[in-house]
Amino acid sequence: MIWCAVLVACAVFRPLQMDEIFQLIGVRGPHLGSVFAWLRVNPASVPASYLLEWAMVRAAGASNLVARVPSIAAWALMAPAMARIGARIGLRKPETAAVLAAVTPMLFRYAIEGRPYMAAFCFTAFATLALLAIIGNPGKPGTGTLCVYAALLAAGPMTQGTAVTVTLAHALFVITDGSIRRDRGRQWRLVTAIVASLVLPVAWSLTMRQAWAAAITNNGYAFDGSFRALFGFFKDITGGGVVCTGLLLAGAVFGYSKAEVHGTAKHLLGIIATVAFAGAIASDAAAGYFISPRQAIYCLCGLIPLAAAGWERMRIAQAHTAWLALSLFVAVAVGRDVSVVRSKENWKAASEIVARAVTQGFCVQPASDLNAPLDLYSFFNGSLASHRCTVHDNRVGLIYSTYTPQADRDAAASALRKRGLAVEATESAGGTTVERFTSGH
Repeated sequence: MIWCAVLVACAVFRPLQMDEIFQLIGVRGPHLGSVFAWLRVNPASVPASYLLEWAMVRAAGASNLVARVPSIAAWALMAPAMARIGARIGLRKPETAAVLAAVTPMLFRYAIEGRPYMAAFCFTAFATLALLAIIGNPGKPGTGTLCVYAALLAAGPMTQGTAVTVTLAHALFVITDGSIRRDRGRQWRLVTAIVASLVLPVAWSLTMRQAWAAAITNNGYAFDGSFRALFGFFKDITGGGVVCTGLLLAGAVFGYSKAEVHGTAKHLLGIIATVAFAGAIASDAAAGYFISPRQAIYCLCGLIPLAAAGWERMRIAQAHTAWLALSLFVAVAVGRDVSVVRSKENWKAASEIVARAVTQGFCVQPASDLNAPLDLYSFFNGSLASHRCTVHDNRVGLIYSTYTPQADRDAAASALRKRGLAVEATESAGGTTVERFTSGH
């Protein structure tokens, strides 16, 4: 309860981030048709979280807390689920898994951000817990149990697309695990449930794939398979950089190889960690989409319980080393959590300086409509959209943010100088800069 109160306070205090505003733009229309139209131009988007947020915004209005309540609620459910997974694999102190999940920066960030990742992670955690319960029971699972399991598996990728990697991990486990294969009847019942869970996600993806492909092309997204990009992807799967990721991975490997974890459960968690990580990269490569560590967030469902098991095993053999490793992980993770809350990204403050330029007689021109479009500012001040510059304006407010590539900003400024305009003044706020260009007359 105390941590939930912390999350609520952080959610209220932290300004809306760019992706949250884009999601709110997609759900603020008066009709559901506008939501589905937005999903067509937002690659890999799935409807569950958008429909929920649309209903909440219609009922309570758009605010930081309204946008983030589903994520906070999902965290409140996810934490005990992770503890139960820890208990299922034989941890002496299963709450360790919940503590690690609480402070891990990637999970902390999406617990206070109005995006679908925490809700989808929660569904995958409960689906994994359900499968552990099924395999822990020697009898054949009942139809009701299998229906609940299939519904949880389907809910994940219908909330956030790459959660389907957990479904694939479950399928691989059911096909390859020796204890499952010895009972063909139970194996086929599980396979049937998993296949049933894929019907809606696959149907949605097939329906939307052409629209998504066009959106990826129009937005100029591209997959980057360079070593630098892949290393950045790997080191930030925890959101805590090299230290947090290295410690969590080392703990998970140690837990997998040395801890007294139930063999079948260990196999499942190892497969989830591997498939969720590799699957996120593979799906982005296949779609030609940019890679982001958040798309592999689901690997933490396997890594965290295994790391907790590794910590318990090390605590028995080398207590000082175990406590040092845990303390270092928590210290670095909490430091990163603080930096997440104290984000310098503040689009409301940025919209105020854009509005100020308009009141001073300037039109507004984003340096990049991809990285910092006018929609981000007009979300807070709808009148700004009507002040976009034309080629004939000679009082231009050039807008760019920390997300705008330097090349785009330089190209836009150069084009204005060729028209005989020069910078009169510059103002910055919330990660955005407005350069006021005039003709000097």
